[in-house]
Amino acid sequence: MRYLVLTLALLLAPIAQAEVSPQVLQLPGVCGPRAELVGELKEKYGEATVLIGMVGTVAVMEAYVNPVASTWSVVMTAMSSGVACILASGEGVEFIEPSKPENPKQTKEELEV
Repeated sequence: MRYLVLTLALLLAPIAQAEVSPQVLQLPGVCGPRAELVGELKEKYGEATVLIGMVGTVAVMEAYVNPVASTWSVVMTAMSSGVACILASGEGVEFIEPSKPENPKQTKEELEV
C-alpha cells in the first residue's frame, strides 16, 4: 500500500503543484457534493483514501483505491464550493515500488529549482 501511495504521489505531483484556475474545476463528468461522491466511492466500490494533495489554492485532489477489487478513482474538490468531480477511475491497480532517483530532492525548495 505504501508503494501505491508513493507512486500516485509521483504521478500526480505535477497536477498538485499546478496553479489551477476555478474554470478548470468546471469539468464534465460525475460531480456533486463531496460528501455524497466520496460516500458512494466508499460504499459502492469499497475504495479508501490513499493520497491527498493541494491543487494551488483552489482545490484538493484525492486518490481512492480498493486493492482487493483493484479499482481506483481520482477526485478533485473545489475549495470554494465543496463540489467534487471524479477526474478518472478504472480497474487494474498494481502496487509497485518506485525506483529511487540518483539525486533525490529532499525539500520543496529543491524540487522547485
